[in-house]
Amino acid sequence: MTRRWAHVEELGRRGHMTLVDPGSVNVGLLDDGTCPDAAAPEPYQNSVADTEYMFARTAELGAAPSISIFEPGFLRTTLTLHRHGRVPPGAIVKLYFADRLQFGLPPTPAALEAYLELLEPSGLPWSVAVLGGDVVASGLAELAVRRGGHLRVGLEDFDDGRGTAPSNRELLDGALRVLDRVGATPASPAAARDILGIRPHG
Repeated sequence: MTRRWAHVEELGRRGHMTLVDPGSVNVGLLDDGTCPDAAAPEPYQNSVADTEYMFARTAELGAAPSISIFEPGFLRTTLTLHRHGRVPPGAIVKLYFADRLQFGLPPTPAALEAYLELLEPSGLPWSVAVLGGDVVASGLAELAVRRGGHLRVGLEDFDDGRGTAPSNRELLDGALRVLDRVGATPASPAAARDILGIRPHG
């Protein structure tokens, strides 16, 4: 784990957030029953010990964890450790939904509410993304903002199923239109640090 996570640790050492993936998952299967050659041939594996290591090293570095939730079990693990004081300050929970990809929960109102029911007692800030889909067109972005969440957009996630190739700027503009529609404003970097409770580094 030490070697596998070394590049993330370096980011934390330089004053950035770390990445914590608190569980294991298969992510390659598509809704048509195929698994592309580019998909990982084996499960993406992180044991409970791995998860504890990532959180502990994040705390030692004085960094803030960005926590990826691919399956409901990932969130339950995170929340258990949070209740026991083992999730460092400044954490954000990133809820990843999947459209064509057959993992986790689909980008639906019911799926979002299921995650939020688990999250609510913790008070942790959260965001949504749709891997292999479109967080804005799915309606999930607007639902999340209305429920007090944040958004992740970008080409790494996007796939509208038609081979469209927007720019990152176009995807960002779509998210900004959602914010405008619901009367919200984007946070500046300083405001984002305040939302997460991240102390200035060093």
